[in-house]
Amino acid sequence: MDGNPLGCPAVLSEADLGRLMPMYLRVGLAGDIRAVGPTLAKLCEGVRPGARFLDMFDIRKPRLVRTMAEIHDLVGQRLHL
Repeated sequence: MDGNPLGCPAVLSEADLGRLMPMYLRVGLAGDIRAVGPTLAKLCEGVRPGARFLDMFDIRKPRLVRTMAEIHDLVGQRLHL
């Protein structure tokens, strides 16, 4: 039996997402950080909503990335920050 009979996407509040994945990071298409999990916010003090992702993190694997367009090319791959 299908657990989602209406085909609706799951919707979680930021608080619920933080409880499930305390180190989550939500980034907008333009590279702006939209939300930060509570544990990640404690570990990386400058990482906060509104900051630019590429100003806060360096992506080193699978290859060095300098722009959001390059990140979009890596969708589905594991990134090493």
